[in-house]
Amino acid sequence: IMQTNRPWIIAGATTLTFEARVEFNATLTTDAYVGLHQDTGAGNLIGIGKYSGNANWYCRTIKASASTVTDSGVALAAGQWYIVKFVITTSSVLFYINGVLKATHTTNIPTVNLGAGIMNFIAGVSGGSIDVDYISCSSSGRM
Repeated sequence: IMQTNRPWIIAGATTLTFEARVEFNATLTTDAYVGLHQDTGAGNLIGIGKYSGNANWYCRTIKASASTVTDSGVALAAGQWYIVKFVITTSSVLFYINGVLKATHTTNIPTVNLGAGIMNFIAGVSGGSIDVDYISCSSSGRM
């Protein structure tokens, strides 16, 4: 799912917060993230998910196709629900899994309007499933 052509989170706000309760099936074989994305093919993303066939959760920021990726050290367990959250400030993105800080990014943070959803980088999610209980977004900036 992806909110198309309508920003949910406004770039330039002082603080942006994203939270979701998700289960990524451990057999998922494609790159897939839950988070914020610009739906124009411009390569802007802030997300937490599956990266390059690895078994752990990954934190990722992409600005104009330049990427920063961090292994959270938390394994994706089949049938396990996780609460993933990130907080975006004017200078960093703090990534949390189940309430524990797992990564801080200070590079490649998008500065454009972003929409919330599930994103994958290969046409169609394959080899598994992504289940979402809820997605919550809030911002200090309003439309």
